[in-house]
Amino acid sequence: TELSKFTEQSNLLAIATKSDAATITDYMGTMYGIFENQANAMGKSEWVSVVAGQTAASVQMFKTTGSEMSSAFTALGADATSSGIAMNEQMAVLGQLQATMSGSQAGTKYRSFLAGVGKGQEALGLTFTDSQGKMLGVTKILDEIKGKYGEIDTVEESDALAKAFGTKEAVAMIKLLSANTNGLKSNIAELGAQSDETK
Repeated sequence: TELSKFTEQSNLLAIATKSDAATITDYMGTMYGIFENQANAMGKSEWVSVVAGQTAASVQMFKTTGSEMSSAFTALGADATSSGIAMNEQMAVLGQLQATMSGSQAGTKYRSFLAGVGKGQEALGLTFTDSQGKMLGVTKILDEIKGKYGEIDTVEESDALAKAFGTKEAVAMIKLLSANTNGLKSNIAELGAQSDETK
């Protein structure tokens, strides 16, 4: 039953995202590898419907494709999931980044950002974790950075962030997403409300 649900949702998602079935089948495999614990906890059939719904909505919202979202998650891997970041937030971040870059570049920049969060909070004297030591959501981290630097529109500010996070890729993500954190918050919420929109 679960296999038929995966096949059905993959085929529907391929049509909805103008991708081929092979690409979406690979994408579903990648997503299952990243979100296996969530899939097992909620039931694979229900989980695959959520993935399909959120992916179809992301492709429509961000004018991307199933292939590009697949590339984005392949480049990101499980780094965000292991930091406790929900799938809808990951999709919103990757989708919004794809406004100016490819899916694989978006995944790479997000991964660089995540890798630098611990070092970044220490270097900047900010707090990017909650009382249990878990990473805050991206929008809260961006708000913390904006509170200190404002619009991040000088070379000096960019250099300070690059030194703190360790890479220019992380800074590129921060600059792009901090320009519209309200839009990102709205997109995260909208994707979180999706379930199976491909029916």
